[in-house]
Amino acid sequence: MDSGTQQVPQLVARYFLSISDNPLVFLLLVNVFLLIVGCFMDTAAALIILVPIFAPIASQFGIHPLHFGLVFSLNLIIGLATPPVGLVLFVVCGITGLSLERLSKAIWPFVLIEIGVLFLVTYVPAIPMALPKLFGYY
Repeated sequence: MDSGTQQVPQLVARYFLSISDNPLVFLLLVNVFLLIVGCFMDTAAALIILVPIFAPIASQFGIHPLHFGLVFSLNLIIGLATPPVGLVLFVVCGITGLSLERLSKAIWPFVLIEIGVLFLVTYVPAIPMALPKLFGYY
């Protein structure tokens, strides 16, 4: 086998570490990447494929695993409702009888609010970690 295909997580980690050693930049890159992936790929498949790659990188940056898991999941959930291939859009079109174009235009204000919440959860970890901290996990 080709040795270039064997260590994909390590290669991705080196790539992200070469871009910046700032965890905030890493989280921004992950957010953008996962929003795009979420538009085209099923959530379960994306989790199975990408978590083993990105979780070790996040731990190298000192990001708490629970916080990173919340950010990861929220990105993919937003992608489910985002055109062009958001799976939730097709379900809603089937239920309501609306065209995909009409629904896609109507959903954008909500998607923008969701992205705002995503950035708040990503860059203010005290917000999503408040409840786990209250129960003594964090």
